Amino acid sequence: MLEALLFLAMAATDPAPAAAPYEVIRAGDRAKTCEVLLQEVNGLNAELQAEQNRQAEAMNDTVKDQMGAMTGGVGSTVASSLAGLVPFGGQALSMARQAQVSAAQRKMADEMTALQQEAMALGPKYQRLDYLMDLYNSKAC
Repeated sequence: MLEALLFLAMAATDPAPAAAPYEVIRAGDRAKTCEVLLQEVNGLNAELQAEQNRQAEAMNDTVKDQMGAMTGGVGSTVASSLAGLVPFGGQALSMARQAQVSAAQRKMADEMTALQQEAMALGPKYQRLDYLMDLYNSKAC
């Protein structure tokens, strides 16, 4: 009974197996016809272009968020006017804006790091695209 519990406990804590690496060169690639190679090249190219567009939009959104945080956002003029009516209100508002900008900068750095990692993960797909293009060109299609 104790052995069965230990086995179950160990099985529950084992990490999931890692995903298989992306295969740049695959069995049967050289046997593909020109039409099949062309379809795969075009499909992979469309997939990579869509991912690049998604990443560009995400980067633009990140930059817009950063610019919004740096300019104080909506209502900053009203907040400044009201802060002038409260003792030390201007200092408090300034500190709050600095905290907001710092948080936005940290968020932007994290998002840029994530986008960079996503772009690097596409490397094998670009290698496959190059390989398939070379294969297509070598067949004199």
